[in-house]
Amino acid sequence: MNTAEILQFPSDTGGQERRVVDTDNGYTRIANELLEAVIGSGLTQNQLLITLAIIRKTYGYNKTADWVGNAQLSELTGLPETRCSTERNKLVKMNILTLSGRVVGINKEISSWQTKFNGIGKSFTESVKKTFTESVNLTESVNFTEPVKKTFTESVKGNLQNLLNTKDNITKDNKDIIKTPISPFKPKAKSFDPLSISIPEWLNADAWKDWVNNRAETKKPIKTERAVSMAFKLLKECLDEGYNPTDVINASIANGWQGLFKPKFPARKNVTVTQVNKPMNHIPEGFTG
Repeated sequence: MNTAEILQFPSDTGGQERRVVDTDNGYTRIANELLEAVIGSGLTQNQLLITLAIIRKTYGYNKTADWVGNAQLSELTGLPETRCSTERNKLVKMNILTLSGRVVGINKEISSWQTKFNGIGKSFTESVKKTFTESVNLTESVNFTEPVKKTFTESVKGNLQNLLNTKDNITKDNKDIIKTPISPFKPKAKSFDPLSISIPEWLNADAWKDWVNNRAETKKPIKTERAVSMAFKLLKECLDEGYNPTDVINASIANGWQGLFKPKFPARKNVTVTQVNKPMNHIPEGFTG
């Protein structure tokens, strides 16, 4: 009697472990209306990532709000911590997130969200639709003669088309007629505020504020988020090498330096980063030098 041998061939998975997700491993319970509002809010990619991360860290644990640090947001989204802080602050101003101290959550009053689909853009679209509908209904309800109806309807359509004119449908024939007024004054660009960026927990807040204010007073303000990130990086390197970041800041202020520099003297041991070391404004008793 012949028997068949069953051969087991390995499946081609590219060397990666096959993963299948299931609600048994946890899930996030969220109202459909809230999820649809997030989808249709017109947020940027980074803002959407931060919003979803907050939802995961709150509703994912059956909470409406919780303390969610920038490090947690960075781990979930892959964005730098400073970028997470900036985008979170923007979402708070847009009333999409609520912030109380260090506790953040989703604002469930979606009618108060200040997004492009919940503000001017939506109002304009609804206004145009309402005007057109009312105009068409008027031609149907009033007993006009046929020529009057035609003239009135064409007038309404013409005005509506003027409202919706864009650069794409302006031809060579009418480009000289439709001109956008040029303002004699250029809008002033919004200045960057370095103090709006969340500082690391190991950095003394008062010392950092002194540094930012000193740069502004010397007419050399910190103008970009990148400059803030580089300053944080240098101060962290100083801390790792045994120098107190507050001492580094105070030394730059005292010497009138524009930048921050690593000290050239040997580092002290057991640096305490919470103390605020400022230059002495008096001569210690017994000092004879």
